[in-house]
Amino acid sequence: TPKMSPQGNDGKDGPADGAANGEEDEYKMGLWKAYDEAKRGQLGIHSAKPLVRKLKNAGEDFQALQLLNKSKKMKCVIEYVFDGSRFRLQITDPSMGDFQYGSFTLLLAGVTSPRVGNPRADPPTESEEFAGQARTFAEQRILQRELDVVLYGTDKSGVCIVGSLLHPKGNISVELLKNGLAKMTDWSVRMMSPADVPALRIAENAAKRANVG
Repeated sequence: TPKMSPQGNDGKDGPADGAANGEEDEYKMGLWKAYDEAKRGQLGIHSAKPLVRKLKNAGEDFQALQLLNKSKKMKCVIEYVFDGSRFRLQITDPSMGDFQYGSFTLLLAGVTSPRVGNPRADPPTESEEFAGQARTFAEQRILQRELDVVLYGTDKSGVCIVGSLLHPKGNISVELLKNGLAKMTDWSVRMMSPADVPALRIAENAAKRANVG
């Protein structure tokens, strides 16, 4: 089995005696140097306690209500966009303890976008009108972004969590409504703070007047 670092005649890490000079040797020496520095610094796989992420899923490894009882606000990365108002999130907030790196489905509070169809379902389902546009709209703005998330409650199944995304450039729910890519839903609006609802109604009414979406 080859060793990770070559040894000279003196037994110390380094190039073997008589190694030819040239670009290839310089490249190899760069690799040995980087490896040795990482090893001395106990980085990554050389750490005394390597980082191991234990991935967990809501509904399988923990219940949505457990997460809600832990905290109502946390940092998450948007892993996947199902449609304009339904996303898969991974918790990245260290303060969440055992819930860190857990994943759950978030339903945007107060709004719902057209559903994207599933051609592999039995029977296959078609996408609703404007579903593709709504999904693309959301993907371009939040996919793979780490954002603060505020949680309010769950849907009837108790698996999906209802909440809002706090984006530094604005409210994604308002933008979806403004562009005619979502409509308001009363059942989840009731979970929100009353102060946050008027912005949604103004955006939806503006889209209706402009015949958008």
